[in-house]
Amino acid sequence: GYVVLFRIVYFHALYLSYSSQIDNFGYQLGLRGEYTYFETQSLGYGQDAASTPWYKNDYFGLFPTVFLTYRLTESDELQLDYTRRLQRPWGGQLNPFVNITDSSNISYGNPLLLPQYANAYEFNYIKTWKEAQTLSISAYYRSTEDMVQHISYLDATPELGGKVMKSTYFNIGESRSIGGEI
Repeated sequence: GYVVLFRIVYFHALYLSYSSQIDNFGYQLGLRGEYTYFETQSLGYGQDAASTPWYKNDYFGLFPTVFLTYRLTESDELQLDYTRRLQRPWGGQLNPFVNITDSSNISYGNPLLLPQYANAYEFNYIKTWKEAQTLSISAYYRSTEDMVQHISYLDATPELGGKVMKSTYFNIGESRSIGGEI
């Protein structure tokens, strides 16, 4: 068996938001500042807390949002949006416990993972009819940085008895997507 200890875990966030309308132009601006800090320790079979290191991770991020709206007519509207978000790694991705249930396939988490950051831009045209029918045409662009990826590699260390497949997680790669919706 193993034990995962979290000594300190906290998130601090501050949200600011402002919206207004000037004639046919409306806007909403927002900003979230967020600080995260945690310490964790994973004890496997035969390990004790005094000789096993604590993993520490802390990060700060600013996450703006911008929503702009322009009413062309009573039934036609244009919207332009921008948001920045984060997705934290889940516990299994962070847990450094080495799973050796199958000695030829060893897996473990990475306690030093950072969150993924995503930016999204969207442009919308919305047409509304009096019969409560709506047509929405959207174009978007989304990018993600520091993607958490599952990585497997072959370790041919002789002490491990030859070839062993190991798997863990790292912040590598980026993602970009562009598209449209009706």
